[in-house]
Amino acid sequence: MRIELNCEQNTQVFSAVLNVLVKHGLALQAMQSADSGHLFLHLSELELPLTQQLLSEFRCLNGVSDARIVSALPSEVEHKEVQILLDNVPYPVVLIDKSGQIRQFNQAFEQSCGDTLQPLASSDIGKHLRGFSVHRWFGSGSGKREIVEIQLNGRVYMVDVIPLSETALFSHLPGAIMLFKSAHWLESSFDLSQIELGISEGRLVASSDETQSVLNALKRLVEHPLPTLLFGEAGVGKRFLARLLNEMSMGGDERFHVVSCHNQEYSLSEQLAEIAAEQPNTVLLTNVERLNGSEIEDAVNALTAPQLGIKHLIFSSRYTPEQLAALWGGDCYYSVIKNSINIPPLRQRKEDIVPLTQSWLDFQYAKHQEIPPPLTREVKRYLSSLSWPGNIPQLYQVLQDSIDIGSMKRWQVSDIKYHHERVVDNVSIESLLQQDYHSAMGEFEHLLLSYHYPQHPSSRLLAKKLGLSHTAIANKLREHNIRNKPDLDN
Repeated sequence: MRIELNCEQNTQVFSAVLNVLVKHGLALQAMQSADSGHLFLHLSELELPLTQQLLSEFRCLNGVSDARIVSALPSEVEHKEVQILLDNVPYPVVLIDKSGQIRQFNQAFEQSCGDTLQPLASSDIGKHLRGFSVHRWFGSGSGKREIVEIQLNGRVYMVDVIPLSETALFSHLPGAIMLFKSAHWLESSFDLSQIELGISEGRLVASSDETQSVLNALKRLVEHPLPTLLFGEAGVGKRFLARLLNEMSMGGDERFHVVSCHNQEYSLSEQLAEIAAEQPNTVLLTNVERLNGSEIEDAVNALTAPQLGIKHLIFSSRYTPEQLAALWGGDCYYSVIKNSINIPPLRQRKEDIVPLTQSWLDFQYAKHQEIPPPLTREVKRYLSSLSWPGNIPQLYQVLQDSIDIGSMKRWQVSDIKYHHERVVDNVSIESLLQQDYHSAMGEFEHLLLSYHYPQHPSSRLLAKKLGLSHTAIANKLREHNIRNKPDLDN
């Protein structure tokens, strides 16, 4: 209980107030004087009759004009005001003492830390950070203001570490404040349109060994360029990686050109002629499986002319090197393509799924000047367990369908609008090619029906989607036992 007295401030009044407390056997926990005319008392909670009697006796004292119950002492109000200010800061903020213990933090910091087994207050900040030592920072002189790159709960921030007033004699007081800003918040230094381009094509995330291996292969190409095939399923990020190679080779975005071998508006020769005039650093030919052997040879001859100065010639396809060699002929394939890099599907590099998710959410919420709600352990496990047959674009589409900016406080598994939990994981062109005709066609038919049925959950809707008769679809659903599967009906 807190009591405010409007009174004169002298020893006689203080003594009279203490006598009233002693009379009732009450312990004074704290007493504060905010300014002349106001005295604040902190007592243990009392029953209502005793509280009313106590206030009445205080009002009868000489020098006391009024007594009333208040919600907080002046020092507590100041602390609450600071907390209110902190909670209105959209990015994580934390105050630490010189031992590295957390003294105060805002809601954004608590959300960024995610689910923790121990309370954040008074815990060691070092348990949540990577790439920065608070003890070393304080030990190197009393700590000087600096901006450093730090990982908080696996996410990278640029952190402004600011020393507070000298607290050497009071180690329990905050000694520094840390302001965490992600790249998406540094709007003065980053072009959001360029960030959006990177996000849309698969922002660089290299948490898995498979992705690290791909990046290492790209680094080797920077020093030793070779005509290279990037192959993998649709949506794994082949175009993004070709653009990344161009940037790693110090080529500006204007020197990166894409040639679609499936462009129905412009012929391949027209596209190549236009590119030749631009003298690009990197050229990416997409959908090269659409070309025959002589067409790919002509294209390569046109692009490898010394006067063009093209450093990197990249091909992308969903076909494997073996399939392209069979399509073009072995002699043609190996005379044109000297190197190949396999881009694994998302289901084979599960360590990338959560970082990709977090990166995409950071960008979307930054556009609204908000911090995304934290992903619970259950949500992270769930996202990593899914098959993602559409790879990165499907991941982003599911997130787009699932987010509700402004109202979500914490992600739950039930928020994820993923419709294909039971679609076969391991169906690929490679696996189908290893089977006989009837087995391959049957497996593909099952995959196609299983994939579309949850979004078109009746034979009539599915028939309209796939361009078949209602009767034919009904028979196929019955043949593949899809209609009766509860996981596909939900």
